[in-house]
Formats: sequence, structure tokens, C-alpha cells
Amino acid sequence: MAYKNIKGERYGRLEVIEHIGTRRGKALWKCKCDCGNYADVTGDSLRQGKTKSCGCLGDDNRRKITTRNRYGATKHNQCKEGKKSRIYRIYDAMHQRCYNEKNGAYKHYGGRGIVICDEWKNNFESFFQWSLKNGYSDDLSIDRIDNDGNYEPSNCRWADMTLQGLNRGIQDNNTSGHKGVSLIKKTGKYRAYIKIKGKQIHLGHYDYLQDAIEAREKAEKLYMK
Repeated sequence: MAYKNIKGERYGRLEVIEHIGTRRGKALWKCKCDCGNYADVTGDSLRQGKTKSCGCLGDDNRRKITTRNRYGATKHNQCKEGKKSRIYRIYDAMHQRCYNEKNGAYKHYGGRGIVICDEWKNNFESFFQWSLKNGYSDDLSIDRIDNDGNYEPSNCRWADMTLQGLNRGIQDNNTSGHKGVSLIKKTGKYRAYIKIKGKQIHLGHYDYLQDAIEAREKAEKLYMK
């Protein structure tokens, strides 16, 4: 049977090694794949581009598809077998707060105009790499330095609960207009306090608002050392 000699030629990841016979009337060639495996492929299938590897190319493409997440990242490998890593969950929660109106925290974030910068919004890989270079660890959480600013590299840091508590904005039930200071209507005095690691520390009662504010500020400097 006459056939075109393609020994030594390359097709995709395959290098043709030798002619080994026929398959359904077609010349059959033994090929070595770049991954190290061998495959027997007909000349027609090689020349027409139907077979480009031993099968590893298709496997690689399938892995890329299954690891791709809704934010377009494929390199980070932070979603395995349906389980999301802690840093990916933080990233997802950031999106929910800013863009999902049904999220319980939306009114404090997206509802106030807080958004995610273009660099991070649809690119988890960029956020992931920034996090690794800027002190991420499993005991820290994402924190905005300016509580009224957006999620972006220049306004974000990884902080513990103490630092986050100090940086938290004024709560809805605040009666003084100042963080860590409340007006006690019954006595007309101002109470200063600070929350550290989930525990509220009383800083005293004051006749004047400015005195209570100064007590709170001193406490912030003390606990932020």
C-alpha cells in the first residue's frame, strides 16, 4: 500500500516516530507526545488536525474550564472540588457586599457607593497576588483604611479584629455622632468606650463631649501600638 512518509514530522504535540501498519485502510503511525506518552494515529487524522496529542491536550483544556471561576481567574487554583479557599471566600463576600442588593451588608457598602476597583473587580488573580505581597494570613481580614473609600490596593490592608474594630464607621444607633462615644439621655453625660477583640471596654463618663472624644482617641493610640 502506498502512503506518504511523514516520519519525523510534528503535528501539535505529536512527533511521528515510525509507520506501524494500517487501520481501516489508512496508514497508521506511532507518535510520541510532548508529555512522554505514545499514541497510534492515522496519517489522515494527523494531517487534518483531528489528533494533536495523546489526549493530554483535551485533559488540560478541561481542567482550565473546571477551575475557571465567575471572576475570570484560572491560575490561582483556589477552588478545588467545589471547595473555596478562605481568601477566595473573602473576595466573593467583598463582591456580595458591594453589588448584591439582597445581601444584608449591602446598605453599608454598595448602598453607600462603595465599589471594587477595576483592577480587582473581575480578576481574582490580581487580588490574590496583591494579598500575598501585602501580608495576607488566615488570621487577618480585608480592611479599608478609609471607611468611606473603595476596595482598591491603595485603600486596603490585612488587619486583625482589633484594628478593624477601631476603623469601623459610626454605627446606626450612635447618639453622639462620634465613634466610640454615646450620649446617655437619662444623665446627659457622654460615655466613651472601645471594643477590643469582641470585648467592650468602658473608658468613663464625661460632662462634655470633647472630653469623651479625647478619651476615645487616647484609647485608640494605646491599643493600636
